[in-house]
Amino acid sequence: MIKINKIDKIVKETLSKKRYTHTINVCSMAKELAVIYGVDTEKTEISALLHDIMKEKTRPEILEIFPSNVEIQDILERQKSIWHGPLGALYTKEVLGITDPEILDAIACHSTARQDMTSLDKVLFLADMVCEERKYKGLEMLRKLAHQDLDKAMIKSLEMNIEFIKEKGNNIDNDSFVALKWLKEHQI
Repeated sequence: MIKINKIDKIVKETLSKKRYTHTINVCSMAKELAVIYGVDTEKTEISALLHDIMKEKTRPEILEIFPSNVEIQDILERQKSIWHGPLGALYTKEVLGITDPEILDAIACHSTARQDMTSLDKVLFLADMVCEERKYKGLEMLRKLAHQDLDKAMIKSLEMNIEFIKEKGNNIDNDSFVALKWLKEHQI
C-alpha cells in the first residue's frame, strides 16, 4: 500500500491551503477518535487524508480524471455537494491503487453516512463534523458526545446535519435518512 507521507504529499499538492488545513484537522480528530474506539489508526489516517481529495474538482476535471468510468454518471446525478465522497473513493482506488474496502467505504460515505456503517465510517464522519475549525451551534456538545458514545454521536450528528440542510433549503441525500433510521434501530 502507498505510504502515508506520499498520500499527504499528494493531498497537499491537490487541495487548496484552506481545504488541506481542514483535512489535517479531520485527520487529527479521526486519529483521536480511532484510539478511543479501537479503530485501525493507519486506515483511519489514510481515509481522513483522502476524504476530500475530490472536493474542489469541477465536472470537466472529474470527467478528465475518469474519462471512461461508467460509475461516474451515477455519481454525477446525485447532489453536487456529495459528489466528492464517492469520487474520492473512486480516485483512491483507481488512481492511487488503494483497494481496502474499509478505507474506500469510509471515504465514500463520509458526507452522507450509510446503512450498516463500520466504526471507521463513523469515526471519519464524526471527525469531519467536529474537527478543530468547525463552528456551529451545538458543536461542543457533539464533540463531547463523539468522545463518549460513537452511535449516539452519529445519531445526533445526522439529526443536526439533516436539520441544517433543510434550513438551507437543500435536498437531503436519501443515504442520510437510511443511515439515521438504521442507527436508531441498531444502536448498541
